[in-house]
Amino acid sequence: MIEMGMAVALGKPTFLFRDDFRSVADTEEYPLNLMLFTGMPQAAALELHYYRSVEEIGAAEKALARWARG
Repeated sequence: MIEMGMAVALGKPTFLFRDDFRSVADTEEYPLNLMLFTGMPQAAALELHYYRSVEEIGAAEKALARWARG
């Protein structure tokens, strides 16, 4: 959690890969640990920074690929 907090404080982009199938809340509205969720971009931008599978990491339209391209 410290790493996420430092990245947010320094204005660095954050990306989250989650392959854990366990539920973290009683609602699908928050699919992540709430502490991580608060450090992620909000609304539609969240989907661009949130990865659910290894295959999705290389998706050209997602934020990590855009960031890597500069």
